This record gives sequence, C-alpha cells and structure tokens, in this order.
Amino acid sequence: MTESPSVNFRVEVRKRPDDSYVVVVFGEVDVASAPRLEAAMPDADVIVIDLKSVTFMDSSGLHLLIRAHQHARDQGRTFALDRQLSPSVQRLLELTAMDRVFLFDELA
Repeated sequence: MTESPSVNFRVEVRKRPDDSYVVVVFGEVDVASAPRLEAAMPDADVIVIDLKSVTFMDSSGLHLLIRAHQHARDQGRTFALDRQLSPSVQRLLELTAMDRVFLFDELA
C-alpha cells in the first residue's frame, strides 16, 4: 500500500550566521512525511526545529524527533525545538511528557 502525500507538508532549512541550522516545518508530520523531514535535517552541530506551522503530528513524527534528539546528544551536538509550538504539537508533547525532555530555543 502506498502512502499518500501529507497535506501541505513542506520543510525549509535555513543556515544562521553562527553556523547553526533552523529546520522550519509546515503542514502535517505523519508516517508519509516523517521520512522527508528526516532527510531534510542537516548534519550540523546545532539544529533547531521550528514546529509552529505544523497542523498535525502523529507518533511517527514524535518518534523522529526523539531519535534526532538522542542522536544529537550521543554525538555531543545540540538538537532543540523552537519554544513557539503549534497547539497540536504542544498538546502532543505535553501528553507524552516530552515537553520535559527536549531542549527549547528562542528563535524570535
């Protein structure tokens, strides 16, 4: 069975002047789009994920974030989420208590 593309899913990767990267995610992060998000993540010392424009995230998206967080920690790198989250992502992180695990950054 082929997965259909996620609604309005899009990723933008932006390099900041300090050589860190911001990965801005738009739309739905689910079983169909999580691999695309994973492929877009740069191999960098500091990555911040901007999820304020995510309209839906399922367990596959959450699992991807957890794996990326653990991988960065194991490599001595920084993986953080922008503190401004969409309501659906905020709720998911609160329900799973992952809001107490991830590092948060202020992109403002």
